[in-house]
Amino acid sequence: MIRVSRIVDAKPGKLSELMELGKALKIYMDSQGVTASIFTEPYGNSGRLHWHVDFEDAKAAHDVTSGAASNPRVQEMRARIETLTESHPEVSFLFEEE
Repeated sequence: MIRVSRIVDAKPGKLSELMELGKALKIYMDSQGVTASIFTEPYGNSGRLHWHVDFEDAKAAHDVTSGAASNPRVQEMRARIETLTESHPEVSFLFEEE
């Protein structure tokens, strides 16, 4: 399994709109057979949003992200997310071998 985690900070007053876009991306990932989670931090409104996307393996990660890169609706959502967030997201990867 490969987990890609992204953490973004919403611009002031933009967290709810960012969450709606995150949910739309989650629906897209689910439609591609990929497990995606979206959540905020549990202790107060930090304005921080977390995405976790779990891929079965590197091939699945490549196939899904390549498909997303060529999907105009996904690219539109990603561009909108950029306007709602502060600076660059933190990204981390977790690799688990069986």
